[in-house]
Amino acid sequence: MMKLSFTAARVRAILIALAFMFGSSALKADSFGPYNADLIRVVDGDTVELAIHIFPGLNQVTKIRLIGVNTPEKRTRLACEKLAGIAATEFTQAALSNATITVTNIKNGKFAGRHLGSIMVDGNDLSELLISSGHGRQYGGGKREPWC
Repeated sequence: MMKLSFTAARVRAILIALAFMFGSSALKADSFGPYNADLIRVVDGDTVELAIHIFPGLNQVTKIRLIGVNTPEKRTRLACEKLAGIAATEFTQAALSNATITVTNIKNGKFAGRHLGSIMVDGNDLSELLISSGHGRQYGGGKREPWC
């Protein structure tokens, strides 16, 4: 089977064309989903790289930054934050391993090559799992609180 990869702009154009073809109200949508996905790798606690199944035979590989949560950084000079960041990354890896992954609310992120979205793991919101386990904090944008 051939692996197809497209830029985010091209995927958006394809989605709009499909919505037009099928008469969906998604033409006006600011976000897309739900889509099933396969894990490629965990970047850190709140960012993962996924192969998102957009249409049969059409997958988009992209990084998704979780909406609504912030986890500690694992690439920092602060030892206490680094350890917490590694633990958050390991938590996300364990949660996504061998799980059914669904991505919703996909939006363009402010950084190139990364999108924002919500990830459901076996029906549970990954952001909420990170927060309830103590590996993440609620985040709505703006300045982040220090971890140490």
